[in-house]
Amino acid sequence: MEKRRGLGMFVSSGARQALMKDERQRFLEEEWPKVYATIQRLGLSAAELLRTGTTVPPAPYPSTPGSAGSGEGNDGNH
Repeated sequence: MEKRRGLGMFVSSGARQALMKDERQRFLEEEWPKVYATIQRLGLSAAELLRTGTTVPPAPYPSTPGSAGSGEGNDGNH
């Protein structure tokens, strides 16, 4: 975000990519080991995961502005 005096706040060029890079890194370092351990503990195969993963749940947040409605009240718990 950047402030432009008299104009307001604006998203900096490349901000989305930088945020995605950080989120991916955090996922791989913090979340994936837990997910992988659960997969191993449950004895799930790659084929089972791919077969059941074909129906993707709705994203908790729209991937692009304006997609998936206004986002009001959409906390992913529906």
